[in-house]
Amino acid sequence: MCDNNSVFKVGDNAVYPSHGLVKVVSIEEKSIGDQTLKLLILQVVDSDITVMIPEGSVQARGLRPIAKKNELKTLWSLIKGKTKFKTEDNLSWNKRYRNYTEKLKSGNIIMAGEVFREINDISQKKDLSFGEQKILETAFNRIVKELSAALKAKEDEIYIDIKKLLKKQDSINV
Repeated sequence: MCDNNSVFKVGDNAVYPSHGLVKVVSIEEKSIGDQTLKLLILQVVDSDITVMIPEGSVQARGLRPIAKKNELKTLWSLIKGKTKFKTEDNLSWNKRYRNYTEKLKSGNIIMAGEVFREINDISQKKDLSFGEQKILETAFNRIVKELSAALKAKEDEIYIDIKKLLKKQDSINV
């Protein structure tokens, strides 16, 4: 039986790597065979998808709290172009696609920022392929949703803030 000291509580926002921003809608006990499990019931934000995670495997599944202030500062610096990161422009599209996808699946907001920044930079040099545009949109949406939750701001406001920031750098097509 699980203890009552869960990191997450009903109503908390969190990030689930494969789905992005989620809300803990309930914590339920379910009996499976001779075991009783405490399950976190997660609702994917802006989706009909519900995910159940045994409380004991939260860490292994990568569920994490939304970004803290220091991570948000790093993310803004990255988007502004003030943070250096290794670009992957010498790799083939297939390898870059796999790397981008893995970074997004990690659920790490900084990695999503790296993907966004790199593809945004590419968009300054050439028209994006369909695949690049889809990854850019996915990264951008994950960033906007998490920033909105972390800053307790409307997604539209975050979207506008990022677009303004990018316009200052002669950007983009998100």
